[in-house]
Amino acid sequence: MPRDYQGVPEADFRLLLLVMVALLLACGPRPERSVEGSADPCRARPECGGYGWCTQVGANCVATSPVDCRASAECRGFGRCSLGSGGCVATTAADCVASDDCREGGRCRFDEGSRLCAALDSGDCRRSAACATRGECSAVAGLCRATNQQDCTASSGCSTLGRCVLAGAQCVR
Repeated sequence: MPRDYQGVPEADFRLLLLVMVALLLACGPRPERSVEGSADPCRARPECGGYGWCTQVGANCVATSPVDCRASAECRGFGRCSLGSGGCVATTAADCVASDDCREGGRCRFDEGSRLCAALDSGDCRRSAACATRGECSAVAGLCRATNQQDCTASSGCSTLGRCVLAGAQCVR
């Protein structure tokens, strides 16, 4: 004689259980597919393109591939194009020179001490947008800074915004 479970015949109970399991499997979370066909949900997040954090490790998205670092905004913007122990990092002068940070802020040299792209040469500062627009033409402690009145006066910030006076390490009104 077939058993029943709280008034439900055993055969009906098994069928109901199979339907419930199938529904749970069908409705569960599905990993998003990346362009490469990976099932890693991190690939669909903005942090993948921004920081190279394209691989899920535990509950976090992290950088695990030099290819992801090279394709990231961190590489284009700040020269952080290589995979390091803490994620995408700067490791070569070539990556620093190719970065937006070099053109904009004069941070074109790889600094071994900080492991970042830095303004270590005033020539790099002089070629940057920071010099032309804000008078920040001298390398000081890894950054381009305004250090003399002539650079302030020669900047477009002076002619367009009236920032012609050196105060501290800035050109001001």
